[in-house]
Amino acid sequence: MPTASEEIRQGFGVTPTDTPGVYEFPKLQRTGLIVVHQLPKTEDTLWLRILGRESNQRQAIEEFAQQPTRNNLRVNIEELLTDYRADLESRGQLNPEDEELIMNLSAAYLKKQQEWLEAGTERGIEQSMQNVAIAALREGCPIELIVKLTGLTIPQIEQLRMSQ
Repeated sequence: MPTASEEIRQGFGVTPTDTPGVYEFPKLQRTGLIVVHQLPKTEDTLWLRILGRESNQRQAIEEFAQQPTRNNLRVNIEELLTDYRADLESRGQLNPEDEELIMNLSAAYLKKQQEWLEAGTERGIEQSMQNVAIAALREGCPIELIVKLTGLTIPQIEQLRMSQ
């Protein structure tokens, strides 16, 4: 839950655990309750805090945006957020909370789009250089010249030659 008052927690009969914001239901129910706004502000709770509301959510998204781009947690969260944002937009009729969430996610989403564009561009350039190398091999150009023209390594060019 994004938030749960003491009255709600008592109504459910939950008891606090050693972790702030995490409560246990009576033993036979074998479940728990996480109150997002009470969670400690750590990297371990980041994804859950992103699912919170208002200022807690905004703060978590800001923390997320500051994560290193090659961090595994960040990569996983980016993929989930991108899917979540697309899902929210596809619904068509957004409530004010959804609109605010989309605005908060936009910076992260735009950064991910830029990374996809850069990765696609890099892959396109690499494919073009491979095509140039293949054409040069067919014309009988020396490998050293192909290396200079394409920036590919000799093993890469040899592999292209073998695949022809």
